[in-house]
Amino acid sequence: MNSSALPADIVPLIDAAVMEPERVIVGTGGRTSEILVAPAALLHHPAARVAPDLARPRD
Repeated sequence: MNSSALPADIVPLIDAAVMEPERVIVGTGGRTSEILVAPAALLHHPAARVAPDLARPRD
């Protein structure tokens, strides 16, 4: 384990657009477990990677 609480062999992919705002909401899907963080916090996992155009824009 590491500071992100994910196993080290998991590779988190983060869309590049997520890195643009000053703060982002991260959670587990329930409103009571959401936190507001700087996008750089998502890179604490040693294998985390930023990928361009990973997500699709909403219509």
